[in-house]
Amino acid sequence: MTRGPDLPAPSLYHRDVPDVLLIANPFASRVSERLLRDVAAVLSRAGDVETLQTERRGHATELAARGADAVVAFGGDGVVNEALNGLPEGV
Repeated sequence: MTRGPDLPAPSLYHRDVPDVLLIANPFASRVSERLLRDVAAVLSRAGDVETLQTERRGHATELAARGADAVVAFGGDGVVNEALNGLPEGV
């Protein structure tokens, strides 16, 4: 296979496995341990997954502020809204 002159060697643009931050509200009615494991398993196809559970109101905002290549909020509208508000500026 021939590479065009504008394309770098594959090793130069190969990226490390992205980090995925899964923020879950364990108190949400549709969140269960089994479903949380299943979601984490699917997300692990995209990279290393760190699963964190919220403990109080506003906690998802704090957790999302840690930053990651991808942040996934799992729960109801509240956890999604909090996680969005916690994303670093410019994301």
